[in-house]
Amino acid sequence: MNRYLILVVLWLLYGLIHSLFAANRTKNLFLGFMGIWFRYYRLIYSTLAVILLMPILWYQSILPQHMMYRPQPFTILIGLFLAASGIMIVKISFGYYDLREFLGMYQVKGLSWEGPLRTEGILSKVRHPLYSGSILGLIGYLIFAPSITNLVMVITLILYFMIGIHFEEKKLIQEFGDQYREYRHRVPSLIPGLKNIFNKSRNPKKD
Repeated sequence: MNRYLILVVLWLLYGLIHSLFAANRTKNLFLGFMGIWFRYYRLIYSTLAVILLMPILWYQSILPQHMMYRPQPFTILIGLFLAASGIMIVKISFGYYDLREFLGMYQVKGLSWEGPLRTEGILSKVRHPLYSGSILGLIGYLIFAPSITNLVMVITLILYFMIGIHFEEKKLIQEFGDQYREYRHRVPSLIPGLKNIFNKSRNPKKD
């Protein structure tokens, strides 16, 4: 099998596993036989997400780094600027989320975090700023280091982000109902000023 195809498969498997264990159906299944230990589920999930990433990045690092073009000073500067901008957006975005709940620390203590739907600040510009910043950072990194392996990684991860957004939207609608539908209609998904690609009409619509 082509080495790049193996890399694509590895990234897709990572995305599939990540999405599968984030699904409510899978969570309910584990809740059934984990019982009180289910409070560790989110922490285990977050830890495995990092651990499973390591062998993929290692495999990518040992592949031949065939460049699509020779990096020039201006492409390096553009790449660094976009990557730094993406990192900054991600950093700002985390200020609107509870990191302890995100990592699973709340759940370990047996606490249930049920915050309101936040729509202020950067969340008034895009609904998924973490994805926006991540995509911008990945594109910047690809411009900075334009290898075929990086191209495979970036395309696969962006595709995974798009799929992840689709399922995350469904969860948010279940949690917040019409409040989120109105928010989704009003605020674009990833890029400020662009019409949300998931909206099918100009009016909020129940899913």
